[in-house]
Amino acid sequence: MELIQNETNVNKSGLMINRTNEVIVPEDEPRKSSVLKRRPVSSQQRKSSGWIYLQQGFKEKALEEFLKAIELEPWVFELYYEVGKIYSERGEKKKAISYLEKYFIFGGREKAAKELLESLKKKQAK
Repeated sequence: MELIQNETNVNKSGLMINRTNEVIVPEDEPRKSSVLKRRPVSSQQRKSSGWIYLQQGFKEKALEEFLKAIELEPWVFELYYEVGKIYSERGEKKKAISYLEKYFIFGGREKAAKELLESLKKKQAK
């Protein structure tokens, strides 16, 4: 794959990014393995990797990165919301509720998170 300097750049993480900051995945590589070229080590890098995976539709990989970021910095409340949403989508209500409750404990205030938590608790009570 040939990179045109004006259209595509490689950022610090080794990801190819176009002018609109979208991650470019080479067509000749399997999509899943080429989303991230390097393994992040800090919480911020794990969080960023999680967002990229989420944008690319790889929720399981995003979940892995978010959980690793939480291990490194458990006070980053927005990660608990994202993890809760993913668990909810997977049908894992107990885990989703647990992470959403932690989201609020650490200071989250998102209305959508509250609505999701209430909805999950109602479903669990049935």
